[in-house]
Amino acid sequence: MAAKFSMAGASSLFGAEDHLEASDRMGQAMEQLKVREQHETQQRQQKQLVKQQQHVAKLDAQETQHIRDSIRPEHYEAGNLQKSQASQAANRDDDDEDDFEDDLDQDPDFMRLREVRLKQLQEQYKLKAENLAKGHGDYREILQDEFLKEVTSSARVLVHFYHRDFERCKVMDMHLGRIAKRHVEVKVLKIDAEKAPFFVAKLVVRVLPTIILFENGIANDTRVVGFEGLADDLPLGREDEFPTVNVMLA
Repeated sequence: MAAKFSMAGASSLFGAEDHLEASDRMGQAMEQLKVREQHETQQRQQKQLVKQQQHVAKLDAQETQHIRDSIRPEHYEAGNLQKSQASQAANRDDDDEDDFEDDLDQDPDFMRLREVRLKQLQEQYKLKAENLAKGHGDYREILQDEFLKEVTSSARVLVHFYHRDFERCKVMDMHLGRIAKRHVEVKVLKIDAEKAPFFVAKLVVRVLPTIILFENGIANDTRVVGFEGLADDLPLGREDEFPTVNVMLA
């Protein structure tokens, strides 16, 4: 009798519908937990990527300064670059950053991303060093005899044809000096138009200042002539106050 009561009680308390409902609830809970874990993982990875991008930007700026201070062939080697980056990281004594980097070391996706980024940095580091060795990074004046060698030795070269007595040429000097320092990938030069009659005639330079872009030694059809297109939005009398970025977009 007790056995029947026990079985009857079990049947009424844990029927098939109850088991099915409990199973559904368990499945829903597991699915919600899975979705939440995926969301948290995505957020964590996003934060890691943002911090990595900031970290890479700092390294990139430090590398540029390091190259400018000392350009040597052995600096191009991947092993030495890795040592340099490791040394820079070691100088940071922020405990939170150390913990963050420890977490990243356990993430296989991030490790693959870092390996790809490291190769990119190595290539960029080498290219910057090569460009700086060719005279990039400084706004320099050249002579007519140096013209062909300078414009053919780099992939992208900006040349400013100027006149020493023209105020607008001096304004352009200021902007090009900034561009030379900010955009190491481009060689930025100036040449006195009076002392370069051959290239003034060859390139049909009729207005000063004139800026011509050379790509792989060939003059680009797009050029900056005077202040044309640079100060269209400025009021009369303030045409010389255009931003440097306008020169790059012209």
